[in-house]
Amino acid sequence: MLSGVCTGCNVFVDSVGIAALLFASPALDMHLDTAVKQHLVGFAVAQGVLAHLARPGRTTRPVIAPPGYEMVPGLLCLVSHVAATITAGAHTHAELLSTVLIAVALVSATSALLLACASSRPRALAQVPESVRVGILAHVGLHLFELAVRQATSKGVAELASEGTHLDFALLAPPLGAALALWLVLRSSTAPLIATLAVPGILFLVGAHVHLARLAAGLSLAEAQEQRWLLPSTEGAPLFSLWQAINPRMARWSLLCTPTCLYYVVSAALLPVLSSCLNLALLEQFERPRSVDLRAETRAHGLASFVAASIGGAPCFFSLSCTAVHNNLGAVTRASSWVAVATALALATLRGSAELIGLMPRAIISTTCAYIAFDFVWDGLVSKCAWRADFAWGWLTLALCARLGALGGGVCAIGAHALLVAVRDEVALAAVSTLRTPEVTPTRPPRRSASPKQARTPGRTASGSRPGSLSPAQRRQLQRTEPSAGRVRERLLRSGSVR
Repeated sequence: MLSGVCTGCNVFVDSVGIAALLFASPALDMHLDTAVKQHLVGFAVAQGVLAHLARPGRTTRPVIAPPGYEMVPGLLCLVSHVAATITAGAHTHAELLSTVLIAVALVSATSALLLACASSRPRALAQVPESVRVGILAHVGLHLFELAVRQATSKGVAELASEGTHLDFALLAPPLGAALALWLVLRSSTAPLIATLAVPGILFLVGAHVHLARLAAGLSLAEAQEQRWLLPSTEGAPLFSLWQAINPRMARWSLLCTPTCLYYVVSAALLPVLSSCLNLALLEQFERPRSVDLRAETRAHGLASFVAASIGGAPCFFSLSCTAVHNNLGAVTRASSWVAVATALALATLRGSAELIGLMPRAIISTTCAYIAFDFVWDGLVSKCAWRADFAWGWLTLALCARLGALGGGVCAIGAHALLVAVRDEVALAAVSTLRTPEVTPTRPPRRSASPKQARTPGRTASGSRPGSLSPAQRRQLQRTEPSAGRVRERLLRSGSVR
């Protein structure tokens, strides 16, 4: 019960934060409650399918597949492009909301398709060079850091550096300090209790700090929301309002089928698939000696994503950290997963949960994004690149992703890395072949064995030697048989003209 309730509450907080990042534009912020419901429904359906398909022989404990901040940069590009295109055409809010929600559901469907393709060879994605993976994650981390700064100050990094005020830095310092403290605590300690309590404890302290500062400044909830200290309040519509908002007839399908939107959909769906396969491979190592069927797990995640997409749910992926926290709280059977599903659905259904959204400080979202950014950038570009020359490809991957996007940069980096490895192997093979000394083995002349059936002709000895070494008896015998011709033949044989 404890693990399920805590996991459901954690998913609610993450869903609110992700929805706030995606629906940050003025045209979408009024529909924040609908976006939160989409992410909660996506988790509930996907986790329910995984719990139903779980069998005792596959994993020792349940796995958790929540929505994650890692998908936000890809989803944000898709949502921003759709919102900017439809808003420029002066279309209705219903058309905008339907198109955005269906676009997010298409990412879930694409993830399901990619996971189904990867289920035949789930270890294939694990063969992606680690330097390329950390470069892609560093690219995601830098985007999350930009979002963290924007959530705290309403300004980007470049704008803050040129036009930042003392108030902006005062608002930015607490979430960045809390994110750095959280990163240091989780890096320095491996105790399960600390890893379980560090994240909610520090986020609670950040939220308490914001509300205490609000009370000290004499600001009401509405004034704090207007000054972007808190998230905007929502009306708390019932759960079925999500499917009322998803109206296929109102969606701009011509926009969703354009190459730009399809590129954003595939880019947003690629990272969850890559993360799920890599985390499942790590889970296999942690669950030893009890093996994990990677093919069955990947197929189950693909089916869960497809069912979530069929009812308009947001994409989710398998998280190793959330699974570890869930198991550290005492989860031993799949019943804890059903409790987490029930908790998420309860928070999506109850009207009082909408009031919690208006009480959530934006500094909590900023802290979470900054923590993930610190972790990704440190692992990708600092700790490994500083000591291994091969991880210089992480910087190259980051540059390609900044220029071509996550999908294009990752594909180009993988191709360049494969070409480099092939050339390096060919050069090494040629160098080894050049330096290799040929083996000198003594050769013996072929032995001539006289066959018993071989006829002995005049002028050839029984041992096959040349007639120049005839014995006196053989020469006399030859002269008696052919006196004149024998002498001539003997001179010719001695001179070597005739064999």
